[in-house]
Amino acid sequence: MVDKIEQPLSNGFIDIADWIEVHAHALELSVITETSVAHALEHHGTHLAQDAIAGAIGVMRRRSSLLEAAYPFNIVRRRLVHRSSQHSLLYEALAALSTVAHDRLSAKDLSSLATAFEEISSEVLRSTWGSSGQALHFGWPTRAGRPKSFPIAVTWLAKRLTLAEGDGYRPPERQDGGVDIVAWNRLADGSTADVRLGQCTISRDIETKARDIDTSLWATWIRFPHTPTVALLVPYQLPRRTPTADGLRNRGFLLLDRQAIVQQAVGSQEFKRALDDLIGLLAVRTPAA
Repeated sequence: MVDKIEQPLSNGFIDIADWIEVHAHALELSVITETSVAHALEHHGTHLAQDAIAGAIGVMRRRSSLLEAAYPFNIVRRRLVHRSSQHSLLYEALAALSTVAHDRLSAKDLSSLATAFEEISSEVLRSTWGSSGQALHFGWPTRAGRPKSFPIAVTWLAKRLTLAEGDGYRPPERQDGGVDIVAWNRLADGSTADVRLGQCTISRDIETKARDIDTSLWATWIRFPHTPTVALLVPYQLPRRTPTADGLRNRGFLLLDRQAIVQQAVGSQEFKRALDDLIGLLAVRTPAA
């Protein structure tokens, strides 16, 4: 079992809400109230102001209203009740992934978690175009048939996209050019209409990750029909209004956080297998069907 953080990452409402969600079952928090949460936090040696706990519960209420059955807490008679189900497994897995204690993980375990999240993200990014969407893994280490050599991999990708190659120099040491996932949609004539270059991360430093993909450089390697959109996918919730998130959106980035990923979830076999893999790695409790 992967270790989770023993205390909220911060005193912020979102981080406290995440902590409550991940630890609710173990702490037997069937009904979420300010009093029950305060007692649970004290049991872990954490003391938070009542308004901080109230704010976290407010976050959970908004999540419940937005995600409905896909969220493991429901509003019943004005109270939040813990009701995990098959429908909420994706949310629970992503919440658990958000609270993993990275410093206690081996490099191999961390890589396995990142890979599982990438597989989920690939299906989610593909599904943003509905049935016309396609996606593949491009990141390093390579898999899914991608050549190891970066220059050759770009040629391979261009062929998959049915696009012409550019004549820009492709440094072999780039490995993946910052791209974990490539998603695209096709028109009725089979031509590629739009491309999204995806970066998946379980790190909280999205500003650094956003700099990994240089679309102007990619445009010298492949002749895209339009400048590709860079998509950043993370398993945690991004606050609605922060300088970092607002700045990225204003620069044209597509941000898909936990809530957006859950809302965009698909029922493909590939998606289900990826979710099962992530659940197994995290040892998320699976409710009866």
